[in-house]
Amino acid sequence: MNCFERNLKVLRQKHANFDLPPESVDAGQNDDILTLQAASGETTAMRNGIFLHSRLDPRREARRLVMGLRNPDCTVFFGFGLGYYVEEYLAGYPDGTAIVVEPDSRSFALVLRARDLTEVLESPRLILILSADPEALAEVLNAFPFSTPGVLAPRSLVRFNEDYFRRLQAVIDSFTARREINRNTLKRFGRRWVRNLAANIPHLPGARKFSDLVGRYTDVPALVLAAGPSLDQLLDHLPALAERFLILAVDTSLRAVLRTGVSPDFLVVVDPQYWNARHLDGCVTGDTVLITESATYPTVFRYPYRAVFFGASLFPLGAALEREIGSFGKLGAGGSVATSAWDAARQMGCSPVFAAGLDLGYPAAGTHFKGGRFEELQLCGAGRFAPAETGNYKSINDAAPFFTESNSGAAVLTDKRLVVYKWWFENQLKMYTDVRCGNLSGGGVRIEGMAYTPLKELLAYPEIRRDLRSAAIEGLAAGDSSVIRRKRLLKAGVRDLICALESLKALASRALALTNEMDNQNGTFNKGILEELNHIDAELLSHKAKDVAGFLIQDVAQEILEERPTTANREQIKQQSMRMYRNLRVSAEYHIEILRQVPF
Repeated sequence: MNCFERNLKVLRQKHANFDLPPESVDAGQNDDILTLQAASGETTAMRNGIFLHSRLDPRREARRLVMGLRNPDCTVFFGFGLGYYVEEYLAGYPDGTAIVVEPDSRSFALVLRARDLTEVLESPRLILILSADPEALAEVLNAFPFSTPGVLAPRSLVRFNEDYFRRLQAVIDSFTARREINRNTLKRFGRRWVRNLAANIPHLPGARKFSDLVGRYTDVPALVLAAGPSLDQLLDHLPALAERFLILAVDTSLRAVLRTGVSPDFLVVVDPQYWNARHLDGCVTGDTVLITESATYPTVFRYPYRAVFFGASLFPLGAALEREIGSFGKLGAGGSVATSAWDAARQMGCSPVFAAGLDLGYPAAGTHFKGGRFEELQLCGAGRFAPAETGNYKSINDAAPFFTESNSGAAVLTDKRLVVYKWWFENQLKMYTDVRCGNLSGGGVRIEGMAYTPLKELLAYPEIRRDLRSAAIEGLAAGDSSVIRRKRLLKAGVRDLICALESLKALASRALALTNEMDNQNGTFNKGILEELNHIDAELLSHKAKDVAGFLIQDVAQEILEERPTTANREQIKQQSMRMYRNLRVSAEYHIEILRQVPF
């Protein structure tokens, strides 16, 4: 068995469906890649006359680059080359995971012929993405909840697929920015989400499922109304558009829509914060269907709606409760309510889906449509030495704005938070290529795949309003007997979860006490205590309530990982362990306290 056959055998044993395209398997030395011997005796390679690795010592070169990684726990490799970078990484970082993205299957096939890489290829810490779309990386990174990926992108490998790796870097930037935003949001509002979920539990037994709406408006044209400044340009025409499109509004745009005399078909509200719920103040919602999520601020449910549909919870507590009564169906979430509204239209089968007020930037230095809740708050807080314009200026410039391309081809201001939503839309549009989309905001940020569409094109659509009041959502409510049964199941589920959290709290308390006593007089850790802690850790990792309690300590876990203690620093290890157990206990106590207050 030759080198190529051994490497391929390992890959097929590790990945049952792995195979190379026929043209890759047949690639040989006549290809544009040439292997030769480096001065050190190792194999190196050239492509079109350019060395992919050092001509002197490719292994030493790889070791030097790998040792300079800033965050080696999880590293994305831009190309595989001859495998030296990955080989040195796996050897140098025993706990690290290497994610190799190789766009060129022909180059990879040549590597399998050039070197025996069986030890690298069979490593459980190697993830290989071969000849895939760059967006595939995002799904892989989601499996590493506490890691910010490092990147190793040797110029010698990147230069032959620059456009591909540019897109790959955009995926990583989007993922990293979104994770940072989520982390900061969780740190600030995590307890608020838990309180909202507990307060909304009484609504769940009689809730309608968002999954029941999937496909119910197939090929119906839809208009998603976000709250950007360009929405003002559309409002005079909204009554005419409502005759031609299914209308989905978000909480922040509802007031503007109602002022035109139009009641949106659907209102999407998924924000758990108090001030977002205030966007509904004084709004008439009785002719509108609400699509929401169980962590939404509770006052949202005080309004009358034509019907209320819940999407699956994004949070462990909500997911645990829904397991008792059945899933509601996943609603897309990209960090903005506009992303959820667009995904709702997509899942309902709407096509085409147009967006208005989706600026994702600050055209003409505007932040939102005129007369909205944001403007009211700025006016209420304005004074002689702090006019409303100052608040508007701060809201734009405090978010580190920068210029990017608009739909008209000009430059428009955006910021690092809004550009995350742009990346989310672009990623979704590449995944769902069958959904026709358009954006009515000429001055807004350009979203690839969502072309600018003039208003006159939408006004040319035929009127369909008479047909939209069909029985599309009728008959989807749970019957009285079903509501009673689900309430009984949910009540039992809450009781069981409280018991599980009490058990987890006891384990965390025991672990905290043991950690405090683990030092021996001779400067070592007590082996008996270490063994008991290992047993407790195993119980915690498999515990029924671990995800629920762990939700509020994600920022602590991330901070501990980033501190990267050395095995020799016993005191740091001890303090970090105590910090983790202490926060886990506090989180369990908080969930128990909140769940005991649930009104059934």
